[in-house]
Amino acid sequence: MRAVPTLTPEPLSVTDRALLRDWARGGRHLARVLAVVAAVAGLAGLWLFVHAFSLPPVEVLAARVVAGVALATAAMLAWLRGRARRESTAPAMAALAGGRKTVAQGRLDGVQIAGTRLRYRLDGTDFDLFNLLPDQGRSQLSAGRPLRELLVPTAQTVALHWVEDGQGRRWLLQLHVPAWVPAQAASRPAAATDRRAAGTQAFIAMGFLTAAILACFALFSWIGGFERRDMHFIGLLLAGLWALLVAVVVLPTLLRAQRQTHVQVLRGPVTEVLRGRISSGKTSVDAHWYRVGGLAQAATGFAATLQPGDEVQMEWLTHAQAPPGEGTLIRVQRIGMAP
Repeated sequence: MRAVPTLTPEPLSVTDRALLRDWARGGRHLARVLAVVAAVAGLAGLWLFVHAFSLPPVEVLAARVVAGVALATAAMLAWLRGRARRESTAPAMAALAGGRKTVAQGRLDGVQIAGTRLRYRLDGTDFDLFNLLPDQGRSQLSAGRPLRELLVPTAQTVALHWVEDGQGRRWLLQLHVPAWVPAQAASRPAAATDRRAAGTQAFIAMGFLTAAILACFALFSWIGGFERRDMHFIGLLLAGLWALLVAVVVLPTLLRAQRQTHVQVLRGPVTEVLRGRISSGKTSVDAHWYRVGGLAQAATGFAATLQPGDEVQMEWLTHAQAPPGEGTLIRVQRIGMAP
């Protein structure tokens, strides 16, 4: 008789609930960020539109085009804000309210990327699941992110934990290989080298912000004909925006690194490797996630190239009570090869 996967309903664990709350909180956080950026773009567009009337005829058209683009951007961001709330907050809260999940266990014959879904085949039966992938620090979860590569331990018995959102969609929470040694979490006091490693990304972000603000200053000054009065106003406005962005984006990371007292360490076998692309300004960069201890952990920017079955050690600078994956990722190190 052909084997069939077992399906077992279980209550949501503490880890599952924390993951779903992160998903819901990420949707609200993204909505707030989009609202702020939309407001800035809208105000800039209105200022350019009004200011265009005082420009020479040759520059009026250019100013109005830029103003139209800014206003259209504001409208698009406002629409994206509503979409972010619908696609993140509502499904996560529905899953939490249900309080139950399904655990499917069977031999993993293979996996296929089907659009934004992942199709796992257990004992000849296909299960279509959507992924929940965190960013660095698990401050936000991306739901149903498109992937270009997915590596799994085929011919192994695996356990898939998923939850339904009330709209017929299944969201993968955890993936375990019961025969493998479970991942182990530990904690140690943070050292000065840990804090320096955590601050590197913040300084890179500050460099990108500075370059973007200087580019905006040059563009607006050209539209204004490089008049000293306008350049002073534009410079003060953009300097204030730069200070605001640094205070919101960069300084919290640096200050948090100084306040964090511990390094959380997660060590165990990699049960899944996921690769895709994420936006980085006007371009996109390669991104990858390693599933360790059942949960996907973001590792973008770290050179370690792992395969399912490899043993890895990941370290985050955070506080004493934080779970692995929360905080600033500072190290990814392969400490064992797949058998």
